[in-house]
Amino acid sequence: MFASRARWQRSALLFAGGALAAFIANLSFTIWATTRPGSNIRGGVGVLSEETTCTRAKTINTAVHVAINVLSTVLLAGSNYCMQCLSAPTRRQIDEAHRVGRWVDVGVQSVRNLVFAVSGRNALLWVLLSLSSLPLHLFYNSAIFTSLSTNEYNITVVPSTFLEPNRATLPTYLLTPHLTNLYDAIHTGVLHRLDLQLCVDTYSTNFQSSHGDLLIVTSAPTTANHHANENITSASSYPATYALDNLGCGIRQAYQWMCSQAGDAGTVCAAPCEDSVGKYRADPASWTPLGVQEVGACYALPTPERCKLLFSPMLCWIVTALNLVKAGLMVATAFWGAGQDRLILTVGDAVASFMEHPDEATVDMCLASKQDVIKSTGFWSKEPRKISSWRRSKFAAASPTRWMVCVLLYIVALIACIFLYGLGVNSIGGDKSFSSLMALGLAPVSSKTLMQVFDLRGGDDNLLSNVVIANSPQAILSMLYFTYNGLFTSISLATEWDSYATHRKGLRVSSKPIPHQRSTYFLQLPYRYSLPLLVTSGLLHWLISQSIFLVFVEIYRDSVESITSVTNTTRPVDNFTTCGWSPVGVITVIAIGFAMVILLLGSGTRRLSSTMPVAGSCSAAIAAACHPPPLSMSSTSFEGGMRGHCSFSAGEVGVPRRGVWYS
Repeated sequence: MFASRARWQRSALLFAGGALAAFIANLSFTIWATTRPGSNIRGGVGVLSEETTCTRAKTINTAVHVAINVLSTVLLAGSNYCMQCLSAPTRRQIDEAHRVGRWVDVGVQSVRNLVFAVSGRNALLWVLLSLSSLPLHLFYNSAIFTSLSTNEYNITVVPSTFLEPNRATLPTYLLTPHLTNLYDAIHTGVLHRLDLQLCVDTYSTNFQSSHGDLLIVTSAPTTANHHANENITSASSYPATYALDNLGCGIRQAYQWMCSQAGDAGTVCAAPCEDSVGKYRADPASWTPLGVQEVGACYALPTPERCKLLFSPMLCWIVTALNLVKAGLMVATAFWGAGQDRLILTVGDAVASFMEHPDEATVDMCLASKQDVIKSTGFWSKEPRKISSWRRSKFAAASPTRWMVCVLLYIVALIACIFLYGLGVNSIGGDKSFSSLMALGLAPVSSKTLMQVFDLRGGDDNLLSNVVIANSPQAILSMLYFTYNGLFTSISLATEWDSYATHRKGLRVSSKPIPHQRSTYFLQLPYRYSLPLLVTSGLLHWLISQSIFLVFVEIYRDSVESITSVTNTTRPVDNFTTCGWSPVGVITVIAIGFAMVILLLGSGTRRLSSTMPVAGSCSAAIAAACHPPPLSMSSTSFEGGMRGHCSFSAGEVGVPRRGVWYS
């Protein structure tokens, strides 16, 4: 049964099989992920794995998204293939259009055909395939994502006498319950000593995932000031100050306390600590956090990194359902796309059909270009026309409108990327040099590159909103791929048509070729174009997933008291969802986008090999060149004053001569 079907139907069924395999993989994964004991689904987010380091979690996440984008690229290619088949006309539909003076497109995906030529069932399947791609690309890349852990911590300042081994010698203001716990933690090894260099390096990060509570020891003279909201002196405690919200400077300046000085409350946020912390890294002895002089050492509470690989059950089920819909639509295309008639999928199909059964509406039109047909009012003109003596560029393969729409869409998308990149860089605090931005790498989960579109403390409610923001470029890229692929298909079509004027060759058809005919490419597009385009599309989808991505941050509270408590828990105390972006990724996407535009325009400037009128995808222009003379005559013969005749022919042909009329 499979072997008896047309080749395009077998290809559509193979794509449907690929979509079905992806559906089975997605369904199996979703069932496993949602039912496994450790999934711990809360607030619409479940756990796939808890990794020992955030680097490992990022590596696994990258590998997962490579696999996701391979699957989505296969689905995109299958959709494009089936949509082109659904918009392809049959010979009967072409004849019906020609009888009323209307032409249809051959060999390219065509909205014109959907409106004027093909059946309503085909048009409906085409629309459904197109619409199913939008939500699939919106949700697929965000169904699985990583979490970043960060710790809220207390910063406590004590004099060097706090380190004395005999607690009885300590003054009473150093014997509060909190300080007593810190004292015990130092002498039992719960707090680890950090020298100044390591202390500055460790805590100068907005997402502190490896250490918690910090004890700063100073050797400066001390006083007993306990007013947390006043100027900080060397003997005071700075209690219950969480690094995430410290000093009200926001998440992008969570370690601003490291650069704040006594008396600068209210102005400390104006100059990001990222701009000045470098001098403390170079000279730790000059570090005066919170106005504290003569910092001697730090004692920090080490905590495990808690980065996780997470998933959204809701998004997984949506992607799985859409995957099944895709597979079903592809199967429907294979079984119902053509009805009982044979589709005209390539120029070779059209020429073979018109040679076997010449089209009555285009008799005596001779060689006509697509523009000749478009310019004709009513039925097409059969008056002799002058054929140009110069070779056209491949820009003539498609209409100026189609070229402008495609190039303009790409230019607008690239300008938008450049504009958003500029806004993103402008919002980054601290060093904005190109080298520092490149050092962030792909998909950096850094507070420098977080997009504060929504309230960061909005919890899980922002998940879907951020998913749409993160994946909107994926849907836009899919639309750009269709327009780009369509334009390259038109160039390929015009090149093949032109080649018949210079070389004798068999027709390339989509059905099983008979002797002297050739097999089709990926429909009308040669593999040397279709495969690189497909790979580039997959690469761009992956790069975009690493350029703007979902960020899920879990906030932990590991204090000295909680570590030593029997009720100690590793659950986060809060979380927030937002989007992150990658300067490296955006620049790479922009560079590839410009290269694609240059390649397209460069292909358009190349000259065709002959002066043969460019028929493009116009069925009437193709049909006009397919009225072969009797076998006793050549296709460009003339005798005496007789008019010559130009046509495709299986017989001997010659080159048209200057000064001779041809029909």
